Amino acid sequence: MHQQIYKRRAEIRAICRFISPNVVTLAALGLTPKARHGQGAHFYPQVPFWPDPALIRNDPAAVGVAETMGKAPAIVVNVNGAVTGGETPQQAVALAVFLRGCGAGRARALYAGLADKAPRMNEEQAKKPRDLAGRIAERMWII
Repeated sequence: MHQQIYKRRAEIRAICRFISPNVVTLAALGLTPKARHGQGAHFYPQVPFWPDPALIRNDPAAVGVAETMGKAPAIVVNVNGAVTGGETPQQAVALAVFLRGCGAGRARALYAGLADKAPRMNEEQAKKPRDLAGRIAERMWII
């Protein structure tokens, strides 16, 4: 999976694969986090989803994950966690922290019965905080 992402995305030079309980819970429901706040803007309108629950252990599946990810900074790999990619390890980890937070927010909205009613960012709102300027990734790295 990592090799196929690197092969297709020259700008990605670091990958973070992680398992977040909230992201996995959403994936078990066929859902992914949606952009609802500044950290979520990086994933507007929402994170792509690889639906196969099997571990990625062969080239066809790895190619499928990479192609499903497309130009997005992350992908949820069903109940096997998520992958984020960045230019640096700091960026990949910062995006993982952001995605973990987005997953927690959407899961809490589901628990409260408000997931379909809660506002989401529109494209214009999501563009504003979307970059990692201002050493955001480097500051997140030290958390």
